Amino acid sequence: ILEAAGCPVVSDLRSADLLAGGEGAPITPKADAILLRRQLRPASTLAVVNLGGFANATVLPGPDPTAAIGFDCCPCNHLLDAASRVGLGRPYDDGGRLTVTGTVDADLVESLLPRLNTLLDDARSGGDGDDAIDVVEGLAETARAGNGVPDLLASLAHVIATVVMGGVRTRIQRHGLPPLERVLLAGGGVHNAGLRDAFGELASWEPAPPRIEPIDVTGVPAEAREAVDMAILGLLARDGLDTTTRRSTGRRDAMPATGSWIGRPGS
Repeated sequence: ILEAAGCPVVSDLRSADLLAGGEGAPITPKADAILLRRQLRPASTLAVVNLGGFANATVLPGPDPTAAIGFDCCPCNHLLDAASRVGLGRPYDDGGRLTVTGTVDADLVESLLPRLNTLLDDARSGGDGDDAIDVVEGLAETARAGNGVPDLLASLAHVIATVVMGGVRTRIQRHGLPPLERVLLAGGGVHNAGLRDAFGELASWEPAPPRIEPIDVTGVPAEAREAVDMAILGLLARDGLDTTTRRSTGRRDAMPATGSWIGRPGS
């Protein structure tokens, strides 16, 4: 990368946070606050939800980057893709075309919620063994036999949205933050119409429904948000500034994340 780009390259931005007693993840909340600074308002809370293999969220209560809160929520595209792979013989439900046609199964939702709430209940980051793919593959086998794959996909989308929005609401209540005004969706899952609809439906139940929008409306493409965040973290590291927040990683001490550099950081 150094040779191709002709600029200094930084990696390993998590080690300093680990040394300070943190989990090293999620690493993007402070960068989200900087990236979206023009979208933030002092008396309201904005949430950024990344719909990747796992869903994670950044809660931004106003323009102070150090107040950013981040947390992993639950497996996301891992589950939807597993259901599509086994139930449909396709790597994913392109555009969520089948997901939007399905009907949410209340019994299935009730059985899956405890499993998908594990990361939030344990207040930790996700990893190998947390994706619940084996459970979904079994459900998809049964659904395929009964032509119920769209219902399974719709139910999974509903559970994912329920867990994520529940996690956001809990953080807002726990920290006494301003009301949630807006939710920006990012990551590959933003292209799944059924998943987007699930978030919109849950938001409509709120006393003051937040706006649910793809992060693209801010000028940041959904697929590029994490890459841009990493570039921001690199700039923070170059200047010897913290890249994480205490509320996101659980670290005890302040420790600037200088990273591992190839090339001169100041050049």
